[in-house]
Amino acid sequence: MTMTEGPEPTAAAQALRRAQIAENAASASYPPSLWNFATGATAGTPGTWTPGGSIVPASPAAVIAGTPRVIVASPASNWTVGQYVQTLTAGAPGQVYWNGTAWVAGAHP
Repeated sequence: MTMTEGPEPTAAAQALRRAQIAENAASASYPPSLWNFATGATAGTPGTWTPGGSIVPASPAAVIAGTPRVIVASPASNWTVGQYVQTLTAGAPGQVYWNGTAWVAGAHP
């Protein structure tokens, strides 16, 4: 019996799987220190998560709540119009930006 590979998963399916992995990791019995969660975000359109290759937060609510890790904004000053980072939540509902003092859902107005 031979095994064949199936079709490539869609981008939406891949994003959903990453969100499930992040959610499972956050609620797993293993401590967060054993997971490679993002700890920083750099402004852009979209911005980037740091360190590279880390597990991106599941949603803006997770970033705002600081779970599973607090995210440090770069720059630490108020981001400019249109800047944001994309969480694992697809589209505009998954965008979050730094206003100089706190994380806010959406792209910077």
